[in-house]
Parts: sequence; structure tokens; C-alpha cells
Amino acid sequence: MNDYLAERSLVPSTGGLSRNFDYNLDLGRVVQIIRKGWWIVAASAFLGAVVAVWIVLRMEPTYSASAQVLLGVDNRADDGLGNIFQQLNLDSSDIAGEIAIMGSSPVLRKASERLRLIEHPEFNSELAEPAPEPGAIGAALGRLEGLVKSLLGSGADAPAAAGPIEPAEDDQIGQAALKGRSELGTQAEAVGTLKAGLRITQVGSSNLVEIRYKSSDRRLAAAVPNAVAEAYLEEQLGRKFRSLQRVTDWLNARMSSLRSRLEESERAVIAYRNTSLTEGYGTPERIEQQLRELSTRLAAASAQRVMLDSQLDETDSLLEARGVLAASGLFESPLLASLRSDLTGLRQRDRDWTERFGEESAQVADTRSEIERLEELLTTEVDRLHDDLDNRLAIAAAGEQALRDQLKELELLQLEASKRQVMMGQLQRELDANRVTYETFLSKFTQRSEVTDLQEASAQVVAYAEPPQSPVAPQKKVGVAMGMIGGMSFGLGLVFIGALINRTIGSLEQLRSLVGETTVLSLPKVGSSIRSIDPTSFVLNRPDSPLYEHVRGLRNHILLSAKSEVQIVALVSCGPNAGKTSTSVMLGRSIAQMGKSCLLIETDLRKGDLGRVVQVEKRPDLLDVLDGSVSLKEAVQKDPHSKQYILKAGNWMKDPAAVLLSKQMADLLKRAKDRFEIVILDTAPLLSVTDAVPLLRMADQTVLLVRQGRTTVHELERVTTRIKSAAGRISCVVLSMAKRDTEETYSY
Repeated sequence: MNDYLAERSLVPSTGGLSRNFDYNLDLGRVVQIIRKGWWIVAASAFLGAVVAVWIVLRMEPTYSASAQVLLGVDNRADDGLGNIFQQLNLDSSDIAGEIAIMGSSPVLRKASERLRLIEHPEFNSELAEPAPEPGAIGAALGRLEGLVKSLLGSGADAPAAAGPIEPAEDDQIGQAALKGRSELGTQAEAVGTLKAGLRITQVGSSNLVEIRYKSSDRRLAAAVPNAVAEAYLEEQLGRKFRSLQRVTDWLNARMSSLRSRLEESERAVIAYRNTSLTEGYGTPERIEQQLRELSTRLAAASAQRVMLDSQLDETDSLLEARGVLAASGLFESPLLASLRSDLTGLRQRDRDWTERFGEESAQVADTRSEIERLEELLTTEVDRLHDDLDNRLAIAAAGEQALRDQLKELELLQLEASKRQVMMGQLQRELDANRVTYETFLSKFTQRSEVTDLQEASAQVVAYAEPPQSPVAPQKKVGVAMGMIGGMSFGLGLVFIGALINRTIGSLEQLRSLVGETTVLSLPKVGSSIRSIDPTSFVLNRPDSPLYEHVRGLRNHILLSAKSEVQIVALVSCGPNAGKTSTSVMLGRSIAQMGKSCLLIETDLRKGDLGRVVQVEKRPDLLDVLDGSVSLKEAVQKDPHSKQYILKAGNWMKDPAAVLLSKQMADLLKRAKDRFEIVILDTAPLLSVTDAVPLLRMADQTVLLVRQGRTTVHELERVTTRIKSAAGRISCVVLSMAKRDTEETYSY
């Protein structure tokens, strides 16, 4: 035993099971959960409908009627007199304000007085019939309510706070707090009840407003909207008359003040105009004309000065650079022209005589003396003309400066005149503004005085309410449908909560998602929860049944997965009652029908049940073979219904695991493999006890049975971990006792 445990600890963890034990809730799983708990959903829907019917039948019928009021209606006097009234362009905020006025206390007070609602028991608690004495349940609920109020600290203070206390005459705070109730007077309770049942809404985005009221009295349901609409029209017309009266009184007082202000403005304009004329200030147009003329003259004088200044500078530059003869060309003078011509002739003569007679001749000397005389005359004339140009430049500059001084004086005069004009303009604007204001107020005053008697309400009733023929509540069909839907929703909630809490494995899809790549098969359940059927006897009578077809599928998988012709197959389960023994019997019979020799060994030494299922003799058994009392050949018994051989377990013993771990057990399995092709081990539940652990290592294949709706995800995880620890090879996982709709079946 210790050697086996030491050897097992060195075996690596292998196997094909997935370690991901999380399960995703997909659409298929949702449908499966609903199909499984449909009866809970149906029962909840039925109970919800029954409760809704009971509530609907006990409810008092309520009637509803509505009147419609159109806002923003133009005054009819405009059709014959023109647009003398302001056109009404209402937006959403204006309509909301009118709706608030319709539901205000003054309007509702008028409607209540018109209908004399204070005399109606629904609006006057003093006229209402006393409530009947509560029954046992009502009394208990009342005591419970009182207890809750006392726990919340509001039970003792509630009666005192419910009714208003009449304030004293000098209690300003109390009077202000009860201002609304004091204005309503005896209609306060009726108005409060009226507000509770009244609904005033805008119809879409139009100017149409609907006034709706609900009541248990069908006549009252129609009378209230009509009375509220008429009271609103009266209130609106009264507001207009009061507003017009206030405006007329204010305009009358304002007219006197505006008339005095206009007269003062006219006198101020006349006085300032006379002062300006007396002080010699002309009109701005005359000063502007003088400025333009003077500016033109100044521009001409400035241009002349610039021209003379430029001519003088050019003359000075030429005199300095090239002499008097070159500068003489800048002046227009007949004398200068004659002198330049004579000098040109004399210089030509000087050159000719110098070539003919020489430098020392008398002709050359006379000629040169004449040239000097002419040059002096030319210099004298140029100097005179230069001085004349300088004088003209000085005169032009003086004239320009004089014009500038005159222009400056005129600009100062214009500036002062502009200031006076600004002041005059300000006075004139004040006069014009006062005149326009006075004329506007005069026109408004005249118009208001004339059209006061033509005022109409800017709203009209387009549809009066009629007494309804049928109640709006309770809506029996809708109430029953809502109760059924509510019950169905509650049932679905219960079903899904139960499914989420339930961690058992309920479908092949879930099992496949848990075990990963390991092959998953199923064995359908026969019988029902009321009638139990032995599956081994069932398949004997129905060899064409879906159950036996699935057993053949398990057999084929084991044979195809075998790595050798001789195999030891261990069938294990998480817990008891997983159908392991019945599956072992049916699997062995199916293998025997193929002509293969098969031995089924029952290794559950605690609660073996193979003898009852197959109906074989009690002795000899497995323990007899292990202790050497009989041989294997003598101990095996033939199945009465097939060619399968069976070796059942012995009586209960204290340490079954030690027996199964013994050398005798290993020798027994070796002898069984020598004689039989397939050896099936029907083991004890793996989570309850560890008896099957020694056999898992000796087995060539391990078939794990998972009972649908019984085995949990945590149990499956523990079993797979234990099988891997024992170095067992899981060939496939079988979902036992599965529902028939888990897998598709093929009928002969």
C-alpha cells in the first residue's frame, strides 16, 4: 500500500479534461432553462392573472372626460378695424404659463363655486359617509402602521401637523404661510381635491390645451373640465381689463410729464440757436466752403514756393560746380542770350587768331580783353537774376505762411462751431426723442382709451366635455394581461435564479464545455419520476431502443480507443446512484454479443449491487478468489441473459482499499486479462470512498459517469483531479440518466 502511494506521487498529472469549469450562459442554455421550468412560469402567470382579476373586480370604476381650449386667438375686432390689437405668437414657455394659470387656485376656486363642489361628498369630507369598521386584517394593518409611525417618530406629531392653526392678527409669519388657504376660504378643501384629479396638458406642439378630469361620477367628470375652461376665460378677460386699466392710468400720468419735458426741449433749442447767431458763428456749411477755398490757395502757394526753392537750389549747385556761364542757361533773359552768343563768337575768333598770328599778337590780346568784359557783364546779370529769384522765393514763403495762419484761424473757428453744433445736435436729438416719445404715448393712450370696450379673451373653447359612456379604469383586459405578464416575469425570475444557483450539470453542451477535448457520450433515462424501470431489463425487451443504441456507442468508443486487444475498463462515478452498475452490465452484454469474451468484476466491496441486478448466486465471490479458496475459473458465473461472465463482490469488510491494492488483486486482473479480452471493473463511487483509486492505475481505460441534474461542477472537478492523481486515463465521460431530448435519436 505504501509502495503504491509513493509510486503514485511520482506520476505526472495527465489527462484530457479541461481545467476551465466556468460555464457561459448562451441562448441555447436560456432556452433549455425555460423549457425545464415552463410549469413554474405557467403557474406564476396563472396566479398573476387570478390576483389581477380579483383586484380589478374590487376596484371602483373611474370615468374621464376632457375639454379643449385653443390659445392665441386673435381679437375679432381686428377684422373690421384693422390690426389694433397685438398679434399673439405663443411659444412653449407662454403655453406652459397659461397651463399653470388654468390649474391655479383662483381659477379652480371659480370653477368650484360655479359647480358648488363644496356640497358634493367627494369634495367635502364632512359630507362623506363614515368609513366602515375595519375587519381583523384591517385592524392588524392599522396597528402595524401605527407601530411603524411610532418607530419613525412621526406618530405623535402627525395629527398636530395635519391641520392648519389659525394665526393671530399680529402673527405675520403665520398669515403669510396660510395666505393661499385664507384666499380660498371655504373652498380650500374642494380646490385641493380638484387639483388632485385634474390634468392639463398641451396637445402635441400646437396651441391646443386639453383639460381632463377623472371621477367616479361620469357627470362630474364632464362638468369639471367645462367649468375650469369657462373660469379660465373669465380670469383671462379680467386680467386683460385690469391690465388695461393700470396702463391707461399710468399713461395719463405719464402724458403730463412728457408734455412738460417736450416744451423745455423746444425752448432750449431756440435759445441756443439765438446765442450762436449773436456771437457771429456762421453755419457749418459756410465755414466749410471757406476752408476749401483757403486750402486750394495754400496748396498753390506751397507748390510755387517749392518750385522756386528747387530752382534756387539748382542754380546754386550749378554756379558752384560749373560757373556763371553754365548757370546762365537756367535763366530766361534776352541780355544773357546775347552775351552768351557774343562770347561764343569771340572765343571762336580767339582760337582762329591764335592759330594764325600766335599768342602774343595784338589781335589775340584785344579779343581776350573783350571776352573778359563780356564775362563780367554776364556775371553781373546772373547775380542780379539770382537775387531776383531769391526775393521771389521769400515772397512766396511769406505768402504761404500767411495762408497757413489764416487756415489755422479758420480751423479753430470751425472747431468751436463744431462744438456748438454738437451741443445743438444734442439738444435737437433730445427734442426729437421727447417729441417721438410724447407722440407714441399719445397714440397709445388714445388707442387704449378707444379699444377698452372691444377687448376679448385670447382663447376659446373648441370642444366641451361630454359625460363618458364607459369607464377608463379599471381596464379589465389590460389589468389581467399585466397581472399575467407580471406573474410570468416573476416565474421566469424564479426559474433563472434557480438555474443560476443550481451548479449541477444539466446538459451535454455544459458537460462538453467543462471537459474540453475529452469525448462526451450520453445514456438516456428510461421511465419517469413516477414509474421506475430497470434499464438492464428494458434493453433486453427493447434491443432497438435509444438507450441500447447509446450503450453500443459507448462500446464502440471503448473498442476503438483500445491500444491493445485485451483491455481493462474501469467504470467510475462521482457519487452513488449514477447508474454505474447498470451501465457495466449493459456494456458487458453488448461486448459479449459481438463475440468477444468479457468479464464484469464488481469491485464495490461496501454496497455491491451486481447480484441483485443480474440475479446470480452469492458465492463464490471476489474475496474467495483473493484469499485462494477458489480459482478464478470456479468463481466466475455466466450471465443468464448473455455470454458475459460475472464476478461479484464479497461481503462488507473494514478496509476494502487495502484489498484492492493488494498483490492478489493485481494477480487476479493479470489472470483475467489472460483469459478474457475485455475486463470491466464496476467500482465504488470515487468521491464517497477511495476504494477505486488503486484500480484506476491498473485500468487501461476509465469511463467516468456523470448523472444529469445530480452531479455538480465542483464534484466533477474533484473527480477528474483524483483520476489524474491516480494516473488514470479517462477514455470518455458519459452523461447518465439523460433526458431524451439531450441527443437526437434514430428509430428503426
